[in-house]
Amino acid sequence: MNRSQLVDALTDKLGDKKTATSAVDALLATVQTTVAQGEKVSLFGFGVFEKVDRPARTARNPATGERIQLDESSVPRFRPGAAFKAAVNTGHSAAPSASPAKKAAAAGAPTTSVSEPVSVKKPATSKTDKKKDQDKKDNKVKDKKDSKKKDKKR
Repeated sequence: MNRSQLVDALTDKLGDKKTATSAVDALLATVQTTVAQGEKVSLFGFGVFEKVDRPARTARNPATGERIQLDESSVPRFRPGAAFKAAVNTGHSAAPSASPAKKAAAAGAPTTSVSEPVSVKKPATSKTDKKKDQDKKDNKVKDKKDSKKKDKKR
């Protein structure tokens, strides 16, 4: 998706193209100027934009193999948030939503207080856990057999 496609997608949600264009322009300009000043822009669930300083270093020209001295520089960096990563991994939109507790409170459902005991179910053991337990048992049996063999040799 490019900038004009983003504006078109926002036009469907905001109503007119002028509002969508100004929203995209304002967002991008604000992020760029804030990061250029050395501040972080953190969008909960989406990610963090930040400025990273790179020290001066020596590099090589890939065409000639000649060493080149690069000056120190600053570059923008984006670190995606957990919800954004989850959306990419599952292929579903991760629109920001209220937490389950907030949804329950909004629906009028009773909430539990901290002083009430909470029962926690033990998670079901996976096949790998069962395999590990069996391996431990097998090793114990093997160790007992080895120790009996040693005792017989004495």
